[in-house]
Amino acid sequence: MTTWGGGQTHTNELYFIGTRENPVSTPICNSLAQNPLGTFRLQEYTSYNWVAASSTNTNLTATLSSNADAAIFNSTFIPNSSKLQLTSTGQYVTADGSGDYALSATRTTASAWEQFIIRQKSGAPGGVYSILAVSNSLYVTISSEGWLINNGEVEADSAGFYFVKS
Repeated sequence: MTTWGGGQTHTNELYFIGTRENPVSTPICNSLAQNPLGTFRLQEYTSYNWVAASSTNTNLTATLSSNADAAIFNSTFIPNSSKLQLTSTGQYVTADGSGDYALSATRTTASAWEQFIIRQKSGAPGGVYSILAVSNSLYVTISSEGWLINNGEVEADSAGFYFVKS
């Protein structure tokens, strides 16, 4: 839409709100944090282990010391979240609603269980992200066996991840 238009429509109203002069010279709408988008390998922040998943072992684990065999994920946009797709299989990462099981790349289509909010982890260096599963609003943690599990009550419980461009 390039001009104001003549009618009172929702589009016109949104255009007016988004483009009007703000009397205090500050933006009316701020930019919100965005999920990293693109193709990535994931590296856990404290152990520096890389995340693995494959067609033979669909559960996500942070157990690799080298990125050579690390899983590659495609992170794509969904409003206020993203979906993670394992590129080697085309399957989407899913998070169990109970938070009792590891994240796994086993879904052919993405629904609510396959949505994640990925944001800069509070208190961590720049580029370290926490992952919140939309399925149960719990953060992804790392179990003692290296499994990625969505069972962290607060962000401080969550594991931090580098999203390394692939």
